[in-house]
Amino acid sequence: MEKEKDENKDEGDILAHNPRAINVAEFAGARAAELKTMTEAVMMMGGMRRTFQKLPRHLRRRAMSHDLRRLPKRLRESEERAMNKGANKKTGRGKEGDGETSAPAKRSRRHRRRPSNLRDEYQRRQRSNTWLETHIWHAKRFKMAELWGHRLPLHPSDKSVRATYRALVKHCLIQDISYMKVIEVSGQQGHTLKALSHLTSPSTGLTCAAASYLSGQRHGDTVLYKYDQFPEGALGPVNFLWRAEGGFKSSSKPEETTTVDQEGMLSVRKANKLEDSSVRQLWVWAHPACTEVLVKELQTACENENKNADDKCNSITVKLLEDSPLRFRLQGPLCHPVLLDTLKIADTSGTPDSTSSNQPKKWWETYYSNPDKVHIQSEQSSTWNTLHGIQKTAVLPPRCVLALTVRDPRNLLPIKKRKVMPDPEEFVATDCLPVNTLHGFPASVSVSPIWDESVQKAVKSTQVPVHKLNKMRAELLVPGTELSLGREESRIPVLLLQYPGVTHSAGMATTTSSKQQGVSELGSGWDLILPSGWGMAFWVALIYRGARASGLLQSRSCALQQGFHHFPQGYPDTMAGREHEEAEAKELTKKFKRWPPAKRPNYGKLGVVSPFQCPWTELLNEWRDAKLRVTEAEEEQEIEVKPPLKGMDEAKELVSNTELPFFVLREKFKLESLNKFLVANQWPPRVSKDAKSTNQIFQPAGVAVFDASMVASNGHAEKIKESPRGHPESSLSEFMSGLQENSDKTLVGVKLCMVNRGVPTPYAMICLPSASDLAAFSFDPKHCPIEPIYKECILPRTTKKEKIKKRKNKSKDELQEPLEIFPKKKLLDSSIRRIIGFVTDGAHTFVSGSGRGVGYCCMLGLMVLLEEHPPGQRALVLVRDTKTVQYRFAYLGVVT
Repeated sequence: MEKEKDENKDEGDILAHNPRAINVAEFAGARAAELKTMTEAVMMMGGMRRTFQKLPRHLRRRAMSHDLRRLPKRLRESEERAMNKGANKKTGRGKEGDGETSAPAKRSRRHRRRPSNLRDEYQRRQRSNTWLETHIWHAKRFKMAELWGHRLPLHPSDKSVRATYRALVKHCLIQDISYMKVIEVSGQQGHTLKALSHLTSPSTGLTCAAASYLSGQRHGDTVLYKYDQFPEGALGPVNFLWRAEGGFKSSSKPEETTTVDQEGMLSVRKANKLEDSSVRQLWVWAHPACTEVLVKELQTACENENKNADDKCNSITVKLLEDSPLRFRLQGPLCHPVLLDTLKIADTSGTPDSTSSNQPKKWWETYYSNPDKVHIQSEQSSTWNTLHGIQKTAVLPPRCVLALTVRDPRNLLPIKKRKVMPDPEEFVATDCLPVNTLHGFPASVSVSPIWDESVQKAVKSTQVPVHKLNKMRAELLVPGTELSLGREESRIPVLLLQYPGVTHSAGMATTTSSKQQGVSELGSGWDLILPSGWGMAFWVALIYRGARASGLLQSRSCALQQGFHHFPQGYPDTMAGREHEEAEAKELTKKFKRWPPAKRPNYGKLGVVSPFQCPWTELLNEWRDAKLRVTEAEEEQEIEVKPPLKGMDEAKELVSNTELPFFVLREKFKLESLNKFLVANQWPPRVSKDAKSTNQIFQPAGVAVFDASMVASNGHAEKIKESPRGHPESSLSEFMSGLQENSDKTLVGVKLCMVNRGVPTPYAMICLPSASDLAAFSFDPKHCPIEPIYKECILPRTTKKEKIKKRKNKSKDELQEPLEIFPKKKLLDSSIRRIIGFVTDGAHTFVSGSGRGVGYCCMLGLMVLLEEHPPGQRALVLVRDTKTVQYRFAYLGVVT
């Protein structure tokens, strides 16, 4: 009882300390922040809402957002404050009393679509990436990508694979390649050629110093290297064009002799071109990925030549043109009729009133006031009119240059979009054409005013605005008739550069159906050079005549169809090519790691060491080490054993551990000779049943390879009289001895054509077939070897608690890096077949109806292939994709 009394007493004491009442104002003030947060959370449920949106649905009325009288009286004041706040944001005034101004709200669409505001917005968006003049047109129809500091069209938004091929083979394919940078080199011809000789090599083909290019009547392609570092230090491919001199003799110049070169083009050969002191101008088109490096090397070469020159006044200058001329590439058999319908010769004679009036003279009135230039313009127009009887550009002199001064194409637009088709009645037989048309244009045909910077600015500034042309069209009595502007119409100087295309030889022949479609001149066409500011005018005019637009992926596909390497992914020995490979490898690796392990290929089991990059350095080093091991074994088997020299073992170990810089073989003579030994026949000879039973698979050397009647029905081959490997023992050994120099760091460009099924993909492995593979293939051409599946890389197992601890301790970046997923093996040990190269680009091609690819092989591997593959048969290799264990047979050729 005493304990219960004590407990009741303690409870009474506790209640005595509690307050009898609560002051509501003080209680609410102490918790004002909590109440405010709760109220805002209730009122803001569902995001930001206006006052009338918070009402129940039965109280909402139409037009409450701008009419306060529709709201209940108790809510009008708060809504009015919200409306005033929004009005202040639009005007940028902010709250009253504070000096800060709030950010302006988004302008209305009507304000943003004004031409002046659109122009300012486009200029702002071009600060990070440069736009083409046709960017707006492409952005509505193409997938755009940010590459090399430009915003470039990647591929059309519609399905365009077959449509692009049809345009390339049957009609006209157009691409805007104005992203190519133009480098202008000007100075004395002799000094310029001496400076360029340090960056080029005549062994790779015709360079800037070729007599056929010096006249300016032809344009050429070459590969530039670092200063005096050939064959290493490749920079990138370039296209160049010399400014034509006009074909008039000058007393200050050395005597000229006109000759005919091997390709039938008339060219002007100088008595001594290296000592010619005439000032010449050279344009070099370079890819933006290597332009910066090219400009530096050109400046270095020219500065060194200026120091050695006697005349310091006429020094060589190198300038990167900011407002560079635009360039459109037209390919296909009907690109010539499209250009004939688009480019109309302008009248540059002038009007009688133009001389007497006080109006300023146009650029063409001043330029064509010289009688010599009037004569040149008449020759150009007559030559262009003569070309109306030609259907294809392949019959013209290869790489010829034609200069024209044409009318404004906006005045000649067709009423509706249509396809320009040639008129058979206008065709002229090849025998009836003038000799100058087939073997070479007159020397003055290549002279153009587009080379003058003042003319380029005048042509751009005197362009009639589009809105004025539309206003004039609206005032026409008969809609659709041609505008007659007279003297006010623009005259635009343009250049046409011809491309001969590719004629498939026995090394990579096409099917009969492809030849009937005119694929023998695949890729032939014109390059149209325009002054800046006229891109959209000519682009729309060409599109309205049926030319199909293409992007970067289409140009890469066209290069693959022709059997060429595409820059920069097809040039692994250049800095731009290595940067492109590394960027693509990072992107593919990230994409691969995003997939779960069960949904991605297990490269450990497949035995693929590098699935997203071509390890050229490792390939060359391992083949070099294998060669050293073979030579050491041969030395040990010699009868007379000589004592080893001091330090010999250390030197060999040092050589095997060093990584040498590699380069790509581009010497024409070596490539053509190598291709002759590899491409003996188009298809392998048919093997009869009797030959199969007696194991007589291959024909002996020096005998006719095969009868053309055996494959004429398939169209797979052309008649070949003799095998190029008539004396393999003598010619092959001599040829291989010439390839020994720098063979351990040399890559050779190759092209692949699949024998049966299969499509080579990028990063696929090119391997040497074994003797058993060749024997099985001879009995069954559909035989495909299979690589065994290797043991998976066993990863260390961790418990769930350990994984949670690691996640807590590691950051997000560390968590994104998974464990090792690629096997750490050597390339030659990763598979049973010996790897000699990799595919850089490959796909199914419509030209041959089969898979094709281009890539590179190491020289040591090709030399082994030459020794092992039987004479009289075309070289066979095995191609394996990175995602499969199945090999496919392919014919191997050399890209020359």
